Amino acid sequence: ALLPLAAMVLSSLRENQFLWAWPTGPSMRWYLEFADARTIHSAMLRGCIVAVAVAIASCLLGFLSAYRISRVVGRDRFALIAITTPALLPALVYGLALMKTAALVGLGQGMLLVFLGHTVVFSPVATGIFYYFLQALDSSAEVAAEELGATRLRIQWTVVAAQLQRPWLAAFGVIAFLSWDEFVI
Repeated sequence: ALLPLAAMVLSSLRENQFLWAWPTGPSMRWYLEFADARTIHSAMLRGCIVAVAVAIASCLLGFLSAYRISRVVGRDRFALIAITTPALLPALVYGLALMKTAALVGLGQGMLLVFLGHTVVFSPVATGIFYYFLQALDSSAEVAAEELGATRLRIQWTVVAAQLQRPWLAAFGVIAFLSWDEFVI
């Protein structure tokens, strides 16, 4: 499974430009050219900034919606689950709809639009991750905190969210990677 990756790394250490040509000797030329490419570096930095911002926003929205969905019973639960339907539609549809809406509102194009688009597309991923773990969470600590006088917001953040440290890291990592991967340089 690693053989194609090893072949690519070995071929990148060749001096000549064409893969079909016989290697003339080892070289780090490709890596040195990449190290000098300032435009690629700035684009990668922008991509990382967008990925981290999208991961933070998507995790917050995902946790709040998953918490609400997991604590509601009855027919209202179906309506709340419908919130996660963006995961069912292609991202291209959301991108085009967002661009059209931004043009109508006069928002223009830019990093804010990319941030909003990625957040809309990746929030359901975080909702799914948090929902899965909230189902297995024991709610007795929430009941105890409520009986001790804690507010709903305090219960959500100090009792529930604190028990979900690994899902927070998982959701953040997955969404940051997906957002960075989808960011067009």
